[in-house]
Amino acid sequence: MQQLVASKALKTPSPYFPKWVGNADSVPILLTKLRAYKADAYFANVIARTTTLPGTKRQSQKISASIFNVLLASVTSRFINQPIYIDNGIKMLRDLDEQFDPSKPEHQLNDI
Repeated sequence: MQQLVASKALKTPSPYFPKWVGNADSVPILLTKLRAYKADAYFANVIARTTTLPGTKRQSQKISASIFNVLLASVTSRFINQPIYIDNGIKMLRDLDEQFDPSKPEHQLNDI
């Protein structure tokens, strides 16, 4: 019974990939939810948070599918037809984090 529970627990992250409505006011909420998503036990073997490594392909595919299923096309279009992102959902997530990181000056222009 415990093996059944354990095997089901690792098939998908328990917090689903966060939805984002597309406005700047909700970016801090998106980033907070993304941190919770990445901290899930499903991603425990993802040691390198910059690229997909052997043994993390399933998690990378889940991230990639989630990004395209949940986020707006205006956000995901930057990942399409880019060789660096093929089979690399982990890099997509990292670059998405960087895109919305409020500590970077280029992301604070709306505040001026």
